[in-house]
This record gives sequence, C-alpha cells and structure tokens, in this order.
Amino acid sequence: MTDITIRPLATSDRAQWEPLWQGYLTFYKASLTPEITEASFARLTGGSEPMGAFVAERDGKLIG
Repeated sequence: MTDITIRPLATSDRAQWEPLWQGYLTFYKASLTPEITEASFARLTGGSEPMGAFVAERDGKLIG
C-alpha cells in the first residue's frame, strides 16, 4: 500500500483542489460563485489570513 502524505495546501494544488472543494460544497448542499471559490483558495494559500488548509496526497494525487 502506498503511503499517504498530509501537507499544507499549496498554490500549485489548484486544479486538484477544485474537485475536492466542489465535493465539499455538494455534501453540504451549498453553492458558491466562481469568484468566492477563487477568493477562498487565495485565502487558504496566501499566507496573510489566519487560516489555511491541509491535503492528503497519495502518489502525487490529492485524495482529501
């Protein structure tokens, strides 16, 4: 079995993060404009907000 790595979300994760984000919104029956999604990602990765995110990665692919 391949190891899972937990690490901070990086700006280079944008394309793989999007489907995870959309799955989160679907689970909570929420919808947001693309502008809010973009702002949320920027806040999570920008370093100037008192917030951040971690991702689970296996074989170079975000899985959570």
